[in-house]
Amino acid sequence: TYTDSSYSIRQQDWSHATTLTLPKFADAVDLELGTDWTWTNRYWEYEDSTSREDPRDRLERTRSIDAHVRWQMMDALSSDIVFSRTFDRSDRKRTGFPDNELYDIYEVWDTRVLNATVTYLPGDSRIVFLRSIQLARFDTEGSWPGFGDTLQDNSDKDELREVLSLSAEVPVSSRMTLLGRVQGQNLETVFLKSDFSANSRNSSTYSFSPGVEYDLGLGWEIDETIDVSADYTTYRFPESSTGNDLLFRRLESRLSIQRVQSDSTMLGISHNLRLQDQGSYENSLFSRSEESINSTVTLNAGFRLGSGIGITPSYSYEFSRRKFLDASFLQPQEDNLHHLGLRTRMSLGEGILSLNLKRTFYSDDRDSYWNASVGFNYLF
Repeated sequence: TYTDSSYSIRQQDWSHATTLTLPKFADAVDLELGTDWTWTNRYWEYEDSTSREDPRDRLERTRSIDAHVRWQMMDALSSDIVFSRTFDRSDRKRTGFPDNELYDIYEVWDTRVLNATVTYLPGDSRIVFLRSIQLARFDTEGSWPGFGDTLQDNSDKDELREVLSLSAEVPVSSRMTLLGRVQGQNLETVFLKSDFSANSRNSSTYSFSPGVEYDLGLGWEIDETIDVSADYTTYRFPESSTGNDLLFRRLESRLSIQRVQSDSTMLGISHNLRLQDQGSYENSLFSRSEESINSTVTLNAGFRLGSGIGITPSYSYEFSRRKFLDASFLQPQEDNLHHLGLRTRMSLGEGILSLNLKRTFYSDDRDSYWNASVGFNYLF
């Protein structure tokens, strides 16, 4: 309820999930079937009329069914195959012209997914191969009066998403573990109506992520991972498209030297760095239009007050800069932020109470703001 206005936002949520494990028809094969549904009604209620509708009202429903097959092919080799199908429907309102009446329309997603994973465990190593295929169909229904014409949403589309990845964890000594992941993803989007067909495109993402974990002893660890990725977007009809073929390049680095205890108390330092640029990519020529950098250094000084009570004060400094290369008249956007945080976790009987507080300060005259969350988990 907003105290400075005449309306309240209300929301009702219902959900149900059922999983059935079938009897084994082979010693090495398990089969599970599952189904679930959700129902969410979010609406704006006005003081002057409880029956008044708002164009922001939403009624969302989801139904899904899935099958999960686990096959232990050998002692060190197993596979998991998951089939699923999901139907999502979102009912909403559109305002007509010139009557300003609200008209009912709805959107429907029909998504079919196949995920196949093969896991190989030679010794203490772990190698995982993933193949994923997702088919999605998006349809819209309903119309409303416009400027002398009847309008409708013509953004109906089909999507095909394919993912292929290989990841590995290989211990090279009792203290050091090498990590690696190679992944390729392709998303093909085809708009079915002529109004949007020029936006049909193909997006491909390629990434490589090496890393290392090193145990320093006494609970201290060094973790370092680097993600290098490139996103290519090409339009099926470039002569009709309003956008150019695009290329995004990204480099992310995450380094931490810290100790984490059983009560989640953290002591140490971490650094996250992200470099990114983007621009148009035509005829094998990359023309950069924008570059950005984000760097965050965090200090954690966790300690224990007693048995089952841990507190972690933290301080973070975040620097970000965004520069527009193809618009010299635009000044670079730069931010310097300071984050002060406090995390605590304590045991209360058979439950665990956790509290997170964070306050962010800007280096300029903008107001600071708070973030807070409380959680309680109880074990029956």
